[in-house]
Amino acid sequence: AVKENKEVLDGEEAMGFVRNYGIQTLKKTTQTDDPAPGEHPVDEWALRSMRDTDFGTAILFISMNDRNKYRTGFAVGLPPLNQVLARRLMDDAEFRPPSRSVTGDMSEFLVNFSNLVVDFPEIKEIEIEAVVMSDSRVYGKNATIEVDSNYQRGTTQYPHLAIMPYPSR
Repeated sequence: AVKENKEVLDGEEAMGFVRNYGIQTLKKTTQTDDPAPGEHPVDEWALRSMRDTDFGTAILFISMNDRNKYRTGFAVGLPPLNQVLARRLMDDAEFRPPSRSVTGDMSEFLVNFSNLVVDFPEIKEIEIEAVVMSDSRVYGKNATIEVDSNYQRGTTQYPHLAIMPYPSR
């Protein structure tokens, strides 16, 4: 995207990009965002990464449900995330899954999302809508990626992170 001077990736282009990081996505049966027949969203969350001038890249985990009022269903973490940090982020956001398999799927989703953010300092912002479906699996429903058109590779490998990955690559 940087080579092609694109500033925003969305739709299938963005979804293809996130699929390369092991993030499962919904397979669309029609041209709408409707899930396949017999599948119903049980819970909806948004994962967003954005840059902060003081903390570098931050990950936001946000509930998209009306039932979460009074600022519950929201948490912020700093990448890189491992399974333990992903589950802490889920606890902070009051993520209450219907089953243990959903907990594992969502923590894997968060770790994969974090890995994508860590590996691409060119990404200024990214948002993925995550849905828990009635089959107790977590899928990416929609994605938008904003590319930093002013990004130039520097001497440090992770200029966008406040916490360096361990072990440093």
